[in-house]
Amino acid sequence: MKNTKITWSISLIILLTILAFVFLNFYKDNRQTKPVEIPYNKDWKTFSNIEENFSFRYPETIGTQYIHLIDWPPQVQILDEEFSCTEGGSETARAGKTEKKEIAGRLYCVTKLAEGTAGSIYIQYAYAFSKNNPLSSETSTGQSKTIIFTFSLQFPQCLNYNEPNQTFCTNEQEKINVDEIIDQIITTFKFIENQNVQIQNKSGVKGVISTGPTCPVIKNPPEPQCDDKPVQGEFIVKSVSGEIEIKRFTTDANGNFLVYLEPDQYSIWSVKPLGIHNQSYLVEVTKDKISEYNISFDTGIR
Repeated sequence: MKNTKITWSISLIILLTILAFVFLNFYKDNRQTKPVEIPYNKDWKTFSNIEENFSFRYPETIGTQYIHLIDWPPQVQILDEEFSCTEGGSETARAGKTEKKEIAGRLYCVTKLAEGTAGSIYIQYAYAFSKNNPLSSETSTGQSKTIIFTFSLQFPQCLNYNEPNQTFCTNEQEKINVDEIIDQIITTFKFIENQNVQIQNKSGVKGVISTGPTCPVIKNPPEPQCDDKPVQGEFIVKSVSGEIEIKRFTTDANGNFLVYLEPDQYSIWSVKPLGIHNQSYLVEVTKDKISEYNISFDTGIR
């Protein structure tokens, strides 16, 4: 009788161990290995380029914990030429690897360039595609242009993490679908009406936003590499006190912006803190005039 009880106890322990093992692995697999998905939704931000008259929507994050966004939102280049794609190369070569890809029924020319640094691999992506500009006056159907979206991602070396983060990091890198993410963003790309023709009948502010200084010692004559750097990002127009949000706008890759406002005084803030503290800049809008400001956020580098 005693031996029978011992046998039943051992069998029960083994059974519970097996069930626990199956449950934990099922939970981990379903929790950590599912594909990274970024559904389009109303919380996406809008980027508008007033110089080249286009806009697109993008998510602030792509739902990853270990993979980091670089050069975000994507930078956009518009070429006045027909779409073409010359395949070849490799990801580690100087010009990267270029290949044609069909994603969700759209044809892309995708270039990937990988560069390794201590502890991480940085991959630069370029997605080129064809797009007609229905607002173009050059042809009745709209001139065909080549649009290129570029951005970079930082992939850490997962072996540098201890478990379980090492496994989580590896799973994330295996499951992320960069093609799907950028395709969802590109579907929101559109050409917009040229707003600059209205400048003389409107009031507002335009200019360039940058950060500086970028070198600890300012020399005379100045060194070009130490010039202030333009900022591409999202900014907020608030009341002078900073208590009331009036409007939001974005700058392009060169830091240029244009925002229409009623005549008054306002303060301009960055959505993401720039420099040594949360800074704001006072601007004044005059009736029927576009006031121009060059705004520099202090980096604190001395």
